[in-house]
Amino acid sequence: MATKKKQKYSSWRTWLTAVMLVLLVFAIVKNWSQVAESFATLKMMSVRDIVLMTFVFVLTILAAALSYMALALHPLRFGETSLVELAASGVNRVLPAGTGSIGIHALFLTRRNHSGAEAAAVVSMNNLIGFAEHITLLLILLVFVGDATSTGLSFKLPSIALWAVLAIIMAVVIGYLVPAVRRAVADFWRHFVVSFSQYRKRPKHLFLALLAAIGVTLTNFVIFLIAAQAFHIDIGITSLFLAFTLGVLVGAALPTPGGLGGVEAGLVAGLVARGVDPTPALASAIAFRLITYWLPLLIGTPAFFVARARKLI
Repeated sequence: MATKKKQKYSSWRTWLTAVMLVLLVFAIVKNWSQVAESFATLKMMSVRDIVLMTFVFVLTILAAALSYMALALHPLRFGETSLVELAASGVNRVLPAGTGSIGIHALFLTRRNHSGAEAAAVVSMNNLIGFAEHITLLLILLVFVGDATSTGLSFKLPSIALWAVLAIIMAVVIGYLVPAVRRAVADFWRHFVVSFSQYRKRPKHLFLALLAAIGVTLTNFVIFLIAAQAFHIDIGITSLFLAFTLGVLVGAALPTPGGLGGVEAGLVAGLVARGVDPTPALASAIAFRLITYWLPLLIGTPAFFVARARKLI
């Protein structure tokens, strides 16, 4: 029975992914003039911007490796972990909703003296910390910085934060009403309990993992910031981070490989909502994804085979 449910769920995800990709192609074809104009706009980016974005992406991989090293329940080597992170970044671009990355990390940890339960605890805690620190950073910006017009610290809750709170409440309501989402949340909570029990006596490691996770989020955001500035988008750090967060959330919610289409749509929607013209908004999203989607796919694929050859995964 469990096998049939698993096969049915896998088939459902496959069909949904196919539908999303078809819709993505349809949207591109329908708006080809806009897409072509944005690609033409990419020529405005300097070589310096592209090199800088690529360098920051490397820092993202290293920060992600440090996060896993801090959370690992048995020692990991930095070089090996970084290689696996690079491989995971490539695999994650061809499988939906981060499933490839989770599998790669779990396999690597089991190859490095972790039991199945320990590997699950490490991966779960890493994902939990990543989600928590991202939302915390967003709330800090919303509460203390405010919107794009703020000039200093403000302890008043800006209107944009109200919309964010309403969105969170709506997500909770949907999660409660939709059985599949409710089961996913319950499963996540079980993993959290197991993970937390492993780390109650390792506060230092949790703190180091938190710093590394913040590094992952900020380096990804810096890539988006560079892309936005290259196309003269100036809406303030808070609004830009909110658009970035929207792209991440939409990409994670859609079961397309690496959030393809969802991240771009979320980024563009967030920028346009703050008054940015669609052409530079789409151009900046494309530039961001060239570095965070296509580059990892190109260099992460050979890294995967190297890691396999070294029996790391």
